[in-house]
Amino acid sequence: MSSSTMDTDVFVGFRSILQNAIVKKGVQIASNAKIGGEKLTTIEKYVWIGAGAVIKGGLNIGEGAIIGANTIVEKNVPPYSIMVGQPATKLKDRNIMNDSEPNFRNLINAFRRNFRDPILKNNLQKEIEDRYQKCVFNFIDADIDGNFPLHLGKNIIMIGKKISDSSGKLQIDGGITIGKNVSIGDSTIVEGGGKVIIGDNVRIGKNVHIISTSHDYNKLSLPMTLLPVIIEDDVTIEDGAKILGGVTISKGSLVKANSFVHKNNS
Repeated sequence: MSSSTMDTDVFVGFRSILQNAIVKKGVQIASNAKIGGEKLTTIEKYVWIGAGAVIKGGLNIGEGAIIGANTIVEKNVPPYSIMVGQPATKLKDRNIMNDSEPNFRNLINAFRRNFRDPILKNNLQKEIEDRYQKCVFNFIDADIDGNFPLHLGKNIIMIGKKISDSSGKLQIDGGITIGKNVSIGDSTIVEGGGKVIIGDNVRIGKNVHIISTSHDYNKLSLPMTLLPVIIEDDVTIEDGAKILGGVTISKGSLVKANSFVHKNNS
């Protein structure tokens, strides 16, 4: 973040870049977004900016707007509009239920509480911590279940847990399940908040981004929605691909480099 300011209740995901930007309250910015430039960019309150989106410098993103994942914004965005594509075009207006302002504190506090609580680690989690987290700059904070062998590259981010409330009732059925003989390349992000299931003999390249959550944009509060991702056996995902929640990639599929996958792939 460079020469930028943020108001309260703002969420910024992994590896996002903000330059010369003003971000107002209740904004969510997903991972790998790029916002701003030499001219001042203003993100008005209650905006949601999807993963990998790019917002050029000097723009105003209107209150309550939704910027879809992988969208490139080159012009000002009207309030409460939904923008998608490269370059961005207006899909439709947001017809919202004015329930409450976006507030990410409860969700973040739940993740923090879960992070503090001791968990029974299986053999795979222990191996990942011993072999991959301590020495190669990976950030791994996930419930991981699966099999050997597993190969992880460097600078990998893996998140997603099963979150329970104070009574023990399951609130979020997250986590990452990994099959046999799986490799994940450098600088890949696997966001398993909504659950990611990876089959046997899967090859995931470098700088891949897998996302298993979204938000209900019909409500002002933008509550999180859980959208599991299933990657079946013998799949190859090449470098730079982005895979959105709710997608199943069928057995033996090839996801080409820099692909944007937002529906089932066969």
